[in-house]
Parts: sequence; structure tokens; C-alpha cells
Amino acid sequence: MKNIFVRPASTQIKPEGSASAALIAGLSLIVMALAAMFAFGFIHTQLVMPEDAAATAVNIATQPNLFQVEISLWIVIAIADIIVSLTLWLYFAGVNRRLSMITGLVRLVYTVSLILGIFNLLKASGSPDALRWIESFENIWSIGLIIFGLHLILLAWLTFMSGFVPAIWSWLLLIAGPSYMIINIPSNPGSVFNRIVVVLEMILVVPMTIAELGFAIWLIVRAVKTIKAATSSP
Repeated sequence: MKNIFVRPASTQIKPEGSASAALIAGLSLIVMALAAMFAFGFIHTQLVMPEDAAATAVNIATQPNLFQVEISLWIVIAIADIIVSLTLWLYFAGVNRRLSMITGLVRLVYTVSLILGIFNLLKASGSPDALRWIESFENIWSIGLIIFGLHLILLAWLTFMSGFVPAIWSWLLLIAGPSYMIINIPSNPGSVFNRIVVVLEMILVVPMTIAELGFAIWLIVRAVKTIKAATSSP
């Protein structure tokens, strides 16, 4: 049986971008992952009480510095996202310049939606309607993540065309892309579709995480090896 995770030997190897672009992209992806884990996974869940506007407003009012840290982390994520968009475009430009540019632009569109959402977090600071502004941020971010899913699909296509990226990352990115799109489709809480999405999210979070972090680590390792080879050659 043919192994779909191994690229055919006849695949043409396309020109690879600079190692520095790969290194910067990989490091930026790691920074984004760590910042998002702390901002949303720790601070956001600690301060925001869904369906309890009063408790959320009190939490933010009594822990303003913590909320400011969250906002700062989201800004870091947005900046890192812009860097990733540009460096991945440069790195894969030799594979297909037009597709690489479109892939980068789609990610930038997602970043713009994230920045718009961050403005709502700024409005939440010190506001009695903090929960309303935070929910607006979450809704905008969710819509943006659907666009981000499209970016991952295009990136998967680029990596498969490249000939130098291991096929496993292409397939994982291809799984992660539609996963982001499906789990972020707006739905009514308590609906059958919403319950299905919750279950799917629990299942898909593992391949989604492996795809992004694994690809970031691959970029870093690839870049370091290339740089070492270049410096050690006579």
C-alpha cells in the first residue's frame, strides 16, 4: 500500500528561500503559540466569566494589570503574525510566487481581524460592559480563525508543491485548516451543531497543535542545519 505520508521520489524540488526567513518564521510561530497559550489559556479564562457580566467587570476592575498583560500579549501575537506572513511568503516564493503571496495575504487578512478584535479588548478595560466588548473580541477572532484555516490549506498546498518539506507536515496542515474553519463556524450555544463542534474541537485540537508547532520546529531545525552547512563549507 502506498504511504501517503512519504513524498514521491519523482517530486521536483523547488528553489528554497533563505534560511533566515525560515528561522524567523519558526521562532515567531513559537512566540505566538506561547503568548496565545498564556493570554487565552490562562489569563482570559481566569478573568472572563461567560454569561456573568458583573463578575467579569469586577475581575477586570480588581486585576487591571493582569488584563493589560493579556492585551499586550495579543498585540505581540498580532506583530508576530505579520512577521510570519512576510517570512513564509519569502521562504516559499521560489515554489510558486503567486500562491506564496496569496497565502501570506490571507494570513494578513486574519491578522487585521485580530487587530480589530484587540480594539474591543481595549474598550473593555474599566468598562461596566466589559463582557460585551470581550464577547465582541471573541466573535471577531472566531471569524478571523476561519480565514486562518484557509491560510493553512494554502500553506499545505505550498509545502506539498515545494518538494523539500516533509509530506507529513503538508497533510497535518491540510487537516488543521478545515478544522479551524469548522470549529469556528458561529452556532447557538446548546444547539446540536454546537455540541458537535465542541466534541470535534476536543478531537481535532491535537492534530491542529502538532501541525502548527511541529511545522514551526521543522522550520527552525531546517534553518539551523542550512546555516551550519553554509558556515562550515570552505
